[in-house]
Amino acid sequence: MKQFSNIEILEKICQVKYKKIQEKGVFLGYTKPSNRNVPIIKPKILEEKDSELIIAEIKRASPTEGNISEIFNPLSLAQIYLESGADVISVLCEEDYFKGSLLDLQKIKQKFPNTCILRKDFILMKEEIEVSYIFGADMVLLIVAIFMQNSDTFKEIYNEILAWNLTPLIEVHTLEEYKFISCVNLKNAIVGINSRNLKTFEINMMETMKLRAYIPSDIPVIFESGIQSSFDAFIAGNAGFQGILCGTFLVRTLDLKSLESQTNEGCDIHFPLSHNSQGDVSCFTSIHLPQPEEIKNNKQEKQKNTNITMNILTNIKEAFLQGKASKKVFYTLTKRFAYKNQNTILGNNTIRPLVKVCGINDLSFLYEAMKYADLLGFIVVAQSPRYVDEEFLQKATQIMQEHFCSKNCIDIANRNLDGESLENNSTPIRVGVVTKESLEIGLTYLNKGYFDCLQLHDTPIQFMLETKKKTQQNDSKTPIKSHIIHTSTNKNYKNNVISIFYGDLNLTHFNAMELGYIHDFFPFFPSLRYDFGLSITSNLAQNIADSNQKYFHTDSSNTFRAHFVLWDNSCGHANTINYNALQAFLDSYPLFHGNLWLAGGIDCTNLKKVLMQKPMLIDICSGFEVERGKKDIQKLKDFFRILEQYNIINQEL
Repeated sequence: MKQFSNIEILEKICQVKYKKIQEKGVFLGYTKPSNRNVPIIKPKILEEKDSELIIAEIKRASPTEGNISEIFNPLSLAQIYLESGADVISVLCEEDYFKGSLLDLQKIKQKFPNTCILRKDFILMKEEIEVSYIFGADMVLLIVAIFMQNSDTFKEIYNEILAWNLTPLIEVHTLEEYKFISCVNLKNAIVGINSRNLKTFEINMMETMKLRAYIPSDIPVIFESGIQSSFDAFIAGNAGFQGILCGTFLVRTLDLKSLESQTNEGCDIHFPLSHNSQGDVSCFTSIHLPQPEEIKNNKQEKQKNTNITMNILTNIKEAFLQGKASKKVFYTLTKRFAYKNQNTILGNNTIRPLVKVCGINDLSFLYEAMKYADLLGFIVVAQSPRYVDEEFLQKATQIMQEHFCSKNCIDIANRNLDGESLENNSTPIRVGVVTKESLEIGLTYLNKGYFDCLQLHDTPIQFMLETKKKTQQNDSKTPIKSHIIHTSTNKNYKNNVISIFYGDLNLTHFNAMELGYIHDFFPFFPSLRYDFGLSITSNLAQNIADSNQKYFHTDSSNTFRAHFVLWDNSCGHANTINYNALQAFLDSYPLFHGNLWLAGGIDCTNLKKVLMQKPMLIDICSGFEVERGKKDIQKLKDFFRILEQYNIINQEL
């Protein structure tokens, strides 16, 4: 049995760290400071439960990314982070794989004594907590995966952190790890969910959002790893997280050469750290004496890059706050899914999916559907036989208000969808189904309160990969008409990510503020045919690579990004499910196992076979119809009766 973890990379890092402690002691060869002369700063989220926690990280390298940046002067980067709205500075202190240092921690805390500083390291023993305290840490990371084989050591270190009046940041990756920490009182701690799978190194935001739903809302939880755009931050806020930790993306997208320390009007003195495989640290000095004109140009370039740096983090923070303040659609859905699947926690392998009833265009059918469904879909595409207008939506809203208010629920027009008390709050999420042509009217209805989120229906791959040329800032009086989605190809990104435009408002681009855009995020999910995913893998992969475009990428596939997507092979035409194609899709993109949102031809006749795919969500439209566009209440009731019977049978197995 391995000493620390069954996860290979984690065991390797811990073994190197443990060997170094044996050779050099817990102070890792550094001179022990005589005392701590800086105050302990508590993260405000512990006292102000409604506040946010934005953690920005000083990070030079990682096992998954390799060298990210040398960061010659971490003090300059920390200052920019703070000026951009960071609440906490995370300092990587692990030397061999992350090229960090306790000296970075000490210098940053000395420079910013009233800032909360996190020691990001692989803590193995309680004696390291005194080291953390005396070098200036206010928070200490505790990675649960290291202690799954030794709960006594975990509790010992956790209690030691509290004894020094520091704040534990307890990092988990799985539900099993979260259940492991139930042995301690989390009142004075923060939980962080890392979205990176340490075995595969993939980022999966869907799993992270689902795990957050299992943790009580009174425990502050932050999102770690995977923030690649402002829209990611919006989703994290919308999914019930109280904070985010962002490191690689911030450092990767910056030109940190402009942040190097400067003395004597341009004499740069650098002290980068280089590490060999044995973990030895060597320092060297590089002195550059530029000419006066070069000094002027360097200052201008430094100011330009400083502005971009501030814009990146400022945009991320604003997007997160917007997601946190908006109706928490994704938090509600994941909480509802967690509530439905409580038996899964107890070992039952059956998944009870969320159910979306779509294409509602009859008020009597609506009245029955809202008793069963988790989501209700209303199509505002004029060409659809299931199209509904504003008058219908007004009546539908009134019916739902009266029904759920009679059950002591909050008024649907003003409620905060926080996903709590789901036994009593069964109000379905209202989804506006739109296409490119009807997105503007969908956004109008979203703002009027008829919808909680939008579904971008049957979005063609050509549309999703469409390129938009940079445009000048619009006059604020000019109405915004166009709405497109395209893929960012900014050279500063290591992996390009989807960018969402609402007219000329770039909703995800990292330097949107510099370009004059204003954030206006809204909750949505795309609807795509899963055979598109297969065609990307085979026929379109080379074309995408040639144009330097990626769509919904993951670390492994570089094609799909790990957000919830409704996969549909019917598009409202009652086509039967192609199970071979669906399985091929899941084989190509395993991150959707357990996270599959499935639509297309689902009805009573194939429900059991559909459920064998273990979808997280199923979307039924034509399966409730006697003819295209005409809903049938009896079919609705029969469907949910069969669904419940199937769930009961599997619970008894």
